[in-house]
Amino acid sequence: MKKKSKADRGLFRRRGSPHWWIRYADRNGRIIRESSGATVKKLAREILAKKKVLVAENRHLDVKKVPKTTFFQLCSQWWQLWGQHKRMKGLSDMVKIWKNEIGDAPVREISQQTIEHFLTRYSKRDGVKPASRNRHLTMLRALFNKGLEWGLVSENPALKIKRLRENGARTRLLEPQEVETFLNACGDDLRPIVVTALHTGMRRGEIFGLQWKDVDLRSRVIMVQESKSGRRRAIPIDETLAETLKRLPSRFKKGLVFPSTVREGQRRMGFARQFRTALTKSELTQFRFHDRHTFASTLVMNGAGIKTVQELLGHSDLTMTMRYSHLAPDHRTRAVKLLDRAYQTDTKTDTVNWGEPLW
Repeated sequence: MKKKSKADRGLFRRRGSPHWWIRYADRNGRIIRESSGATVKKLAREILAKKKVLVAENRHLDVKKVPKTTFFQLCSQWWQLWGQHKRMKGLSDMVKIWKNEIGDAPVREISQQTIEHFLTRYSKRDGVKPASRNRHLTMLRALFNKGLEWGLVSENPALKIKRLRENGARTRLLEPQEVETFLNACGDDLRPIVVTALHTGMRRGEIFGLQWKDVDLRSRVIMVQESKSGRRRAIPIDETLAETLKRLPSRFKKGLVFPSTVREGQRRMGFARQFRTALTKSELTQFRFHDRHTFASTLVMNGAGIKTVQELLGHSDLTMTMRYSHLAPDHRTRAVKLLDRAYQTDTKTDTVNWGEPLW
């Protein structure tokens, strides 16, 4: 058998392939076998030689140049291009906290341990609850993910950090009698706003930003143009809300549905004093205006589907809405009772001998 020449080492044929194949070792010693794509041996030999040169120069690893971005630069660009457009209260304060705690280090030096140390220090020092700590983690992940998209960072150090288990969500639900009592305690200015909140589940900012052009009393629908998730959504208007809206004097001015009572044509900023007064008169506790729990819970307890409630609330993630699933009226019992019909059995007339095998 003719011995291969030194120049031909690493060249071989494979059955069924018209091309010459090459074999070489990478810098870690791993043997790589691949087609040269050439049918001529001389050309395959040249391709193999180039591969070996690339290995020697460490270029076969396709090593990307590590960005020299600093953490402050990443935060600044993220805020300008993405963060400031998020409808999330307190996000700018979060960025300030990150800068104070992490510093202006090069992003390549920020590790998973760096982020975990920050979250631990911040939680212990300021007594931050798990929910707040998780929000910081979520936004830090978003920060580094955007950095990856823009080529400012080479990895996301917050990606593998686990969220903490959060305490149970608030479950303050106003009973029908409490709703009536509270509405009776509200003044003429506050009552229509509370009715709108209870019958639509809209957030406070959505209610104050609502304009008459987005209210169709004929078709009985409200279009929420700017929601927290950034998506438009339609909310049906029931009879109670329709009658309430029809009596509003702002209807004839075609501007904001609930404009400021102090500044003509301007957006209302709040009504904390009126709300506290109504709470005192009605003797209700632990109830907040922006708490949409009563709206969602009442719907679920009266048979509304979780998916429908999610759409009405404007939740981008069904997980947020699932906290109300346990309130569905006997849905598990009704589902299991379907088995009686499916198996066509009756506990009174069942004649199956359970002492014998059924197969």
